Amino acid sequence: MPNETPHLVQEVAAALPEALWLRDAVTGGFVYCSPGADQIWQRSSGALMQQPGLWLEAIWQEDRERVAAAWKRCARGSGFDQHYRVRHGDGTMKWVHDRGFPMRREPGADPQLAGLARDVTERKRLEAEVVRREDEIRQQHRHLVRLTERMVDLEERERRRISSLIHDTVVQSLSLSNIRLGAVRKALDQPGLEQERTQLEAARELIAEGIAQCRLVMADLTPPLLYEVGLGAALKQFSQRIQRLQGIRVTVEDTAKDPEVPESLRGLLFQAARELVMNACKHAAPSEIRIRLFQTDHAVELRVCDDGSGFDPDLIEQRRRDAAGGFGLFSVRQRLDRHGGTLVVNSSPGTGSELCVRLPVPLPEASNRG
Repeated sequence: MPNETPHLVQEVAAALPEALWLRDAVTGGFVYCSPGADQIWQRSSGALMQQPGLWLEAIWQEDRERVAAAWKRCARGSGFDQHYRVRHGDGTMKWVHDRGFPMRREPGADPQLAGLARDVTERKRLEAEVVRREDEIRQQHRHLVRLTERMVDLEERERRRISSLIHDTVVQSLSLSNIRLGAVRKALDQPGLEQERTQLEAARELIAEGIAQCRLVMADLTPPLLYEVGLGAALKQFSQRIQRLQGIRVTVEDTAKDPEVPESLRGLLFQAARELVMNACKHAAPSEIRIRLFQTDHAVELRVCDDGSGFDPDLIEQRRRDAAGGFGLFSVRQRLDRHGGTLVVNSSPGTGSELCVRLPVPLPEASNRG
């Protein structure tokens, strides 16, 4: 550094663990180098000023060519900004961030760069740790997604198994009992047995009601149409049931035309639609509910709209956090989130509600679509 450099600046530079340097941009020679060079490059500042080539020799061979090429560009007026490795005498590898800027010079003077080289080994270690942790998180997320897919699939299979079990045991037994009681009823068509006939008819009505209740449970677990025909057909059957039981007009618009959805996701979409419709029936007092099913690129969307009382989504979220309600929407959102889906709620008090479910689904390649 020129002799006019204040002594105080030299003292500060000498105290820094970094290497402060001033170099000729063309030759690479060191005009000045602070004592920190010994810690950074394992070379003394005096040796570097006498033999500039020692700087490049200190750089790890795998980084050397790249760093040398970057320095050559400095002769054309560009700055210098490189990360490279230096092997220390104890065998450890240290990372160095070396950065320099062109100095303003008088016309005709040789271009110079002033810069600072600092040890960034710890920062590099932390960055690598962050990358490693992020990779672990991604792997754990993929594992969680696979587990979730398996859970959803197992849950839907269990629903179907229980529904089938109810049909094959309870419903069949009750149906057979009703048939046999019908035969007994014919045998009671004689004068003086009116009371017995009345009691028998009451028993048959109870059995018929039990059969109907079992079928409702089966439909709640998993409607047969969901897998035999498709999601749209199952939603239409469900809407007819709600309209009959609740007295609320429910319409279904299916523009997806039998979307190619895996069975486990088909069940997830149906359960979400049912939960949203039942939520509206319980809390919004609507006169009409509209269900729309359609397909976009790599996704199936389901929209449930009602003309009911509406609600404040933020208030529902707050109640959920306070464990005071809102678990219906929370349950739907949680199930969808586990499978990469979303639930968007648009509502405000007095304006009705629109809830949009979006679930990404893998589409088969064109060659496999017939």
